[in-house]
Amino acid sequence: MRLPKENKLYWEIQLQAFANKMSDKEIKAVQFGKQDSRGTESITLIDKKDCVPAQEHFDNKWELLGYVRGFNHAEDKEISRIGRYAI
Repeated sequence: MRLPKENKLYWEIQLQAFANKMSDKEIKAVQFGKQDSRGTESITLIDKKDCVPAQEHFDNKWELLGYVRGFNHAEDKEISRIGRYAI
């Protein structure tokens, strides 16, 4: 995903923090960007078996970035759930 030039470092840190929070003994990677057939932006969790246990779709990059920032700042990690993974 192309990040805005004006706050690129800030968004890189936010995305890394989100990926770190999502990584656990079952999740090995988190991918951000246009990854589904509809061409929308998405957050995709990749597990140890290279399967996709959860994927969240957004209409545009700004919605995705807003979601990541909100998740990172939330004190309650149970705000949103997809299956058993909190995205």
